Amino acid sequence: PVQYIVGHWDFYNISLALSPPVLVPRPETEELVDRIVTFFAAPGRSPPASILDVGCGSGAIGLALALAWAPSAPRVTMIDPSPDAVLLTQANARAYGLTPEVLQIPVERFNPEMPYHLVVANPPYIPRPDMAHVEPEVARYEDPAALVAGEDGLDVVCKV
Repeated sequence: PVQYIVGHWDFYNISLALSPPVLVPRPETEELVDRIVTFFAAPGRSPPASILDVGCGSGAIGLALALAWAPSAPRVTMIDPSPDAVLLTQANARAYGLTPEVLQIPVERFNPEMPYHLVVANPPYIPRPDMAHVEPEVARYEDPAALVAGEDGLDVVCKV
């Protein structure tokens, strides 16, 4: 993917460092962020005080939301089982002066000490048999653990 070649990519008003094997954020994920921001911008609502980003990858969702609500950014916790994703998220957060809690842990082992006002996730959802039909550049270069979620595509969703 071109994002790996150039080493960064714009995502919802921010620019993220990207490197393999961490999944490249998709335009549909930007739409998710936009819908969340729009929802909380409605009259009578205010941004959440805390956010949990499950399967943070490059940090796209959690960081974009934190920056959308700056300077009074919410407390953000970001989790991912991939050490590559955790390191990339930490680097992207530093680039914007943000200090979210970023943990390398699978969702099923995460036991928060306090509730979150917003939980966001764009977890793996592709059924294993369908990987034979994804775009070649995705199948060859992106982390299968960030894409495949068991035989039916629901393994991670059920854990969230």
